[in-house]
Amino acid sequence: MLDSQSYDFAQLVLKYYSPKVTKQTKEKQVVVEDIPIENTEKMDSKTKYSIDYNKFQQYLENPNKPEIKTKEEQEMDDLIKSNPYLSQMACTHDRRKEREIYDKSTDEKLENADYFKKEGNKKFQEGNYEQASYFYQKALLHFDYTFPDTPEEEKKFQQLQEQCNNNMAQCKFMQQKYEDALNYCYQVLKQNPNNQKAIFRKAKIYLAQREFEKCEETLSLLQPADPDVQVLKGQLK
Repeated sequence: MLDSQSYDFAQLVLKYYSPKVTKQTKEKQVVVEDIPIENTEKMDSKTKYSIDYNKFQQYLENPNKPEIKTKEEQEMDDLIKSNPYLSQMACTHDRRKEREIYDKSTDEKLENADYFKKEGNKKFQEGNYEQASYFYQKALLHFDYTFPDTPEEEKKFQQLQEQCNNNMAQCKFMQQKYEDALNYCYQVLKQNPNNQKAIFRKAKIYLAQREFEKCEETLSLLQPADPDVQVLKGQLK
């Protein structure tokens, strides 16, 4: 199943930034459809669910947003702030790359995500954590525009997304960016609560932050006989 935050984000983008004419009045927001409802079934899926990227880009880049935000602006802000890689995406100013991703097939998106993950792995092995993070971030961006249609695609989607978030958490840990690392661990565990790597990494982060009680509590979720768990427990004494 698609990550709930990514799904909600995509739905908001389609809802508020699809090719509809939105008119603002002082009293309320009025939405006027360009195309009659009865004709929408005749549209191909890419047209029916296409996004007005210029409008979406204006929302992300406008430095003079009113203090009182519209409902859709507030919903979008809340989703972006709650998700680390959506937050990073919102900081970029060129939406052409996202459009290019959106237009690709699901197979192409997953292949590209896997390629960027492997490039990130190479940089991580070289000790270049900044470059590794860059490639993992490029991989993660693909998942926000990927909607699997088959069980096989869904399985590959889930596996790749989990791996990239886990790898990104390790990069941030190595850079001593502990809060970012925790956020990526959270993304993994939201998708797979039993992911042992993410749980162990959370414990290591808490230890580095001297949050000893949280570290011990997190370690209790792992197999006590695991040698790595024993080493970490030893550091708590």
